[in-house]
Amino acid sequence: MKAYDVLLIDDEKSFTDTVKAELEKAGIGAATANCKGEVFYCLEKKHQDGENFYLIVMDMHCKFITHEELKSVINSLDGVMPHVLFATGADKMLQKNIGGDAFKPKLLLERMLKTLLNHPSMADKINNKCC
Repeated sequence: MKAYDVLLIDDEKSFTDTVKAELEKAGIGAATANCKGEVFYCLEKKHQDGENFYLIVMDMHCKFITHEELKSVINSLDGVMPHVLFATGADKMLQKNIGGDAFKPKLLLERMLKTLLNHPSMADKINNKCC
């Protein structure tokens, strides 16, 4: 397992798979969850391994789990896993103007990498892999 793992939660499997592949190219481990059962499985597996996700990224309009449910599951596992909600409303406007669904994962990925680069222990690792 990689030192830093991210959990991506979204209804769209193609979206989470695309972001996961790009994160892994940058040296960041990633797991995806496209239904509630997968969220529970990923969190429980991490807990059983004595680990936490470095970051959980969740679509704030996710249809199968709410932010409150996610917090409740994390708390029940006594985990401390920072999580970020994202919305793609602004991204959809950009997609329309730029042309295509391929833009959405790229924009989110750029934002996530920028955020992770601000973390001192991650900056060197990511810079060495992708920049």
